[in-house]
Amino acid sequence: MDIRGLSLFKDCEFKIESMSKASFVEKSHLMSEEKRTIAEKRLANELEIILKNGFSCEYILNKAVVDYAQSVNRVVCIGGQAPYSYVAFLLGITTVDPLERKYPLELAFGYYHDRVPGFFLRVPEVFEDELTAYLDDVFGADKVTRKENTIILGDKTEDTVYLSQNALFMYIFSTKIMNDVQEALSRSEASFKEQSEAIFAPIYPSGALDSSVELQKISGLIGASNSEDLAGTDYDSLLDGTYEGLLRALAVTGGTGVLEADLRDDDGHLICTRDDFYRFGRSLLDSDKNAFKFMSQVRKGQARYDEYRDCFVNMGVPDDIIDKLKSIKYVVNEGSLIPAAQIILYLASR
Repeated sequence: MDIRGLSLFKDCEFKIESMSKASFVEKSHLMSEEKRTIAEKRLANELEIILKNGFSCEYILNKAVVDYAQSVNRVVCIGGQAPYSYVAFLLGITTVDPLERKYPLELAFGYYHDRVPGFFLRVPEVFEDELTAYLDDVFGADKVTRKENTIILGDKTEDTVYLSQNALFMYIFSTKIMNDVQEALSRSEASFKEQSEAIFAPIYPSGALDSSVELQKISGLIGASNSEDLAGTDYDSLLDGTYEGLLRALAVTGGTGVLEADLRDDDGHLICTRDDFYRFGRSLLDSDKNAFKFMSQVRKGQARYDEYRDCFVNMGVPDDIIDKLKSIKYVVNEGSLIPAAQIILYLASR
């Protein structure tokens, strides 16, 4: 049976288009004419990509999960490539407005606009079993398989899931800091929904941050596997008292090898996110396509292998930069870090 034919996904193309357009109309009243024009074009482009490639079910599924979490007072933080999608923002899947951050379409859907955005859910531990039970109830236990951090929806035999184009994947991660947020929200006198919305409100402060931001919580939020490598890291120089600095500190914790590479932009800031490398590639290379290819290879650690030297040379990357790139094993994307930064600020204010 085709998982996409189940009741939740009935008329999903119509649902995606109608819900996102309705949300746009509601939000557009607060936009300037210039932003309204940009947003309308972005929405049309994304809907065309989503509908043409059959991505509607992924959006419907993740919206259903976020809506369910809110209905049972569970906090969910969405990462992956979802924060780069304007449709995901309009549907309430993520609170990150990609237009405010000037994120290009390619960061959500790939250079050729043919890749479904990744939806990575960070949740409190208490919600993991509840979520699996919810999915069992919606789809039937025979169609839900849990494998470590992945939930797979699709037809299966006793021990094998048919990983076909009709299967859907969810990536679930629980970290201690999400437990802390859940506990803090549960103790609050305000409604859970109001508090949760306040945490993840799409606000990007431009001024100095309160000095009470607790740096030790950073690695706990990202779930970094390289925390030992970060011993002695000068977080103060990364933070520099700003919101953008907080994103850099989170990026260093979530990535591997960016400190060793020590590449800097024109303002002297460490290049440490996927977005940084895309912007760096655009300033360095002769085409957006090469810039995207450059970023894609760096973010997966491919740049550290000698066999990729010719590829970088052919793109026009200088030798001294190629040598620095070889230390990088993993790079996180900025869109995933914004909800994390909001959580850090929320816990620090309590």
